[in-house]
Amino acid sequence: ASGEWNRQIWVATLRYERAGLARTQRIERRLEVLIRLARELRVDGRPQSDDPTAREQLVRAAVQVEALRHLSLRASAAGLRGAEPGPEVSIAKLLTSELDQSMADYGMDLAGPYAALVQGSEHAIKGGNIPLSYLIMRAATIGGGTSEIQRNVIAEQVLGLPKSSPGDR
Repeated sequence: ASGEWNRQIWVATLRYERAGLARTQRIERRLEVLIRLARELRVDGRPQSDDPTAREQLVRAAVQVEALRHLSLRASAAGLRGAEPGPEVSIAKLLTSELDQSMADYGMDLAGPYAALVQGSEHAIKGGNIPLSYLIMRAATIGGGTSEIQRNVIAEQVLGLPKSSPGDR
């Protein structure tokens, strides 16, 4: 009985941790930075924000940020009603970490040949934070439960799919 109680505490703790990781303010700021970069950085004298491919990438990110914001508001409202975080926090965690990584990748694309220049480099963009952000966002898919674990939680607890075993792969 004590083992089951410990497992329940562990699962609840992870859910609260994942709910905390689903904060949207950081991602909203990252999107604002990408939009500003796309307006400032030029290719052949034109802002990258004029490029249809760049605009599509930014709109795609904006839609995902908005979806995450609504998901986070829903989880917060449930918490205010006294409900414990449920499997929806796994969706928020997965979306947050994958979106973080995608936007960091896109920041590298926007910066082009200057992307790898770090703090202290004469031509570093955004103070050399672009390569640092790119590297840090790789860790975002691990902290609080890997993306693969989140997909399993979503498959089992949200979609009701059976648990997978190593032999199923």
